[in-house]
Amino acid sequence: MKKVVLLIGAVAALLLAVSPFLMGLVISDSRTESRLRDLTGQPGLVLRMESGWFSSAGQISVAAPMIAGVVYEDITLTADVQLSHGPLLATDSGLRPGVAWAHLTPVISGLPPEHPLQQLFAEGAGTQVTVLSGLDGLQRLELLAGSQTFSLQAVQGGPLQPTAVTLADLQASLTLAANGAADLHMSSSEVQVLNSLYNAVASQATVHAHSNELSTTPLPGTLSIAAQRLQIKDLPALPLVGTLIAADGESLTMHGISIDYAARQQADTNAITLEQTLGVARIESALPLESLTLTTQLAGIDETLATEYLSFLRETQGMMQAMTAPQLQERIAEHNETLALHLLQAPMQQTSTLNLQAWGGAHAATLDMSWPGLPSLTSLEQIEPATMLHMLEVTLEIAANAETVAGSSLAAAAKAYTTQGLLTEADGKVVLKANLRDGNVDVNGNSFALAPFLNFR
Repeated sequence: MKKVVLLIGAVAALLLAVSPFLMGLVISDSRTESRLRDLTGQPGLVLRMESGWFSSAGQISVAAPMIAGVVYEDITLTADVQLSHGPLLATDSGLRPGVAWAHLTPVISGLPPEHPLQQLFAEGAGTQVTVLSGLDGLQRLELLAGSQTFSLQAVQGGPLQPTAVTLADLQASLTLAANGAADLHMSSSEVQVLNSLYNAVASQATVHAHSNELSTTPLPGTLSIAAQRLQIKDLPALPLVGTLIAADGESLTMHGISIDYAARQQADTNAITLEQTLGVARIESALPLESLTLTTQLAGIDETLATEYLSFLRETQGMMQAMTAPQLQERIAEHNETLALHLLQAPMQQTSTLNLQAWGGAHAATLDMSWPGLPSLTSLEQIEPATMLHMLEVTLEIAANAETVAGSSLAAAAKAYTTQGLLTEADGKVVLKANLRDGNVDVNGNSFALAPFLNFR
């Protein structure tokens, strides 16, 4: 029995000793390069490795990388690689099981000098990336950058001066599943944005994004942005609610901020539903607003159209520094006309719900809109406002706390509209119920045609 145990132990020890060498051979195999291309969706990826017993060294390069479905032709990414072989890896976080653990020093070339990625991964910047390759095919990349300051140049002829963005204690990780799904997480203890209009500081900021397929569009997918606190200083004078006006130098402070986006595939269609939720737990400013939660759902968005629009935004961002403000405005206006045409051709539904605390009371509003679509529309010049007005259906309901409204700057207006019957009071609420259908508006039972007020028939 002892001999059997010793034999099993010897075989296990031999396998443990030989495994790193065998994994090194697998990693240096040309098929590894092909698998990495498929996993990352980068056809221009080239891997050159010299394998040792317990570690390997080499370089990885990506020409014309594809990011979220867009090919960046003039960009090259290279990284020196130091790689440890599994199955037991000594990582910065301790011993971990896995195929390999790599330490990379990435360098990007080809982007404009002011581009944040170029600044982050410029030669000599010292930004480090580690990669843990799991036994299950999972890849986890972690960015080690510390604190970073980026300078974003203003558009030529634009109103803003260059913007400085500082990220303290920047941490980022990217997890790639074997099926191509990706999860990105970023955090910073403090984010400061400074330009000629305002000075904004966010504390404990985090970003989490999920994409079903990294190499293509980020849709369907999700995005969550949160910050413990956001303060915007030196705001310019702004008209607010009623007779309130914020003076120059006013500040706005928000606590418990969360922004969540989701793009979900509609069953058996090429359409997606976009969902967005904005929440602010507490607001400190000259505004009477104290907190809010806004949820919006937009259904019927063509996935191809959404992908093209995102690609346009990314391409435009890359061209901004070479364009004057009028050129940029013209490019955006032209594309927006095309986007508007496609949106009007397809049916769409929107539902928005707003809950807020203001003047010391709770208030709520719900908005529903339905557009049946105009598939025969081939130009915005064909649009007939009266026809569109009769096709659009809108329902709006507002319920505001009557006591707090009576003590606010809206008290006189609310009283006048209640006298006219456009507002009603019930159960301590000031209520507005309105709908638009067939070109007619009904407000709390008072109906009238909308077209005469808009100068068309």
